[in-house]
Amino acid sequence: KDNNGYAVFLGTDLKTFDKNVEIGRKILKNSGEIWMGYCGTLGSSYNLLIVFDALKRINDSKIKFIIMGDGPKKEEFERTSKGLNVLFTGRLSYQDMCGVLSQCDFVINPIMHNAAQSIINKHADYAAVGLPVINTQENNEYRKLVEQYNMGFNVDNNDIDDLAEKIQILSNDATLRSKMGKNA
Repeated sequence: KDNNGYAVFLGTDLKTFDKNVEIGRKILKNSGEIWMGYCGTLGSSYNLLIVFDALKRINDSKIKFIIMGDGPKKEEFERTSKGLNVLFTGRLSYQDMCGVLSQCDFVINPIMHNAAQSIINKHADYAAVGLPVINTQENNEYRKLVEQYNMGFNVDNNDIDDLAEKIQILSNDATLRSKMGKNA
């Protein structure tokens, strides 16, 4: 009923983000590992199960899936990921999340089929860290950004083969990761 509405855009203060990266590195990456990062809620809107299935198909021990967050499906995700190279950090402070995210080689945005999300906080953090993203989100607004800026790959939701292929491409091509990261 208010005639004076305001549009407030999500975003990240890059100076604050970069400062957090410098002081938030408490988990350190081992030499030779390729880190795929996810940060956010471990709940019904996020399809981590398809990521686990794709990692099983790839079967590459150098790829480590770093999952930052907590939520109602954490125990299910932990059970389902048994035998995979996955690290559940639990809930981190924003500062520590920035530090861990900065060590990742690429990130994943595994949104469930028919989810209502458009542009979300996770997107701002992923862009701020300057990493390529693998996106299963169906919302056209974000898919267009990924495509327009060539900052990663859009994957058809629930297509395990396509997801596995994109994970392999990014894990094997440091030059492409760098190019797409700069585009982000």
